[in-house]
Amino acid sequence: MNHNSILHLTNWEINKLAKEPGFLIRPVEPQPLGISKDSPLDRKWLAKNFQVNEIPLLLPTIGDLPIEFPWGRVGEILPISDNSLQLVIASIDVEKLNQISPELVQLTGINFQNSTIPYWSMLHMEIQKTYPEITPDSWVWIIKTVPKPFN
Repeated sequence: MNHNSILHLTNWEINKLAKEPGFLIRPVEPQPLGISKDSPLDRKWLAKNFQVNEIPLLLPTIGDLPIEFPWGRVGEILPISDNSLQLVIASIDVEKLNQISPELVQLTGINFQNSTIPYWSMLHMEIQKTYPEITPDSWVWIIKTVPKPFN
């Protein structure tokens, strides 16, 4: 397990995480080759290298992510570039942006309750500010985060 990789956060991620716990949502790069959670290939997909901010990740299957992955184990603190924050690996998932649950979007702080725009479209617009290339069909990592406690 290589813990030397530092996860570099963007300014908006730092600002968001400084305020409240939430989720980091990042594009999976490169994009998977069209395999979905209900694919007959689920749990049989060969391991493929992905990178987030040049940190390599292994994703054995789309439908069944392992508890352990190159960033560490659930419950560990991720090494990140901003000393005022910490990310604890509480959960990780991968999903197509247009398949994300409304509960998850709500946890990002986006208020979609009285909107005529679909909740995943609102999330898409928010993420596009940082990742202009992302589309509703893009696969994204969803990493649970917590703010760093003050000592």
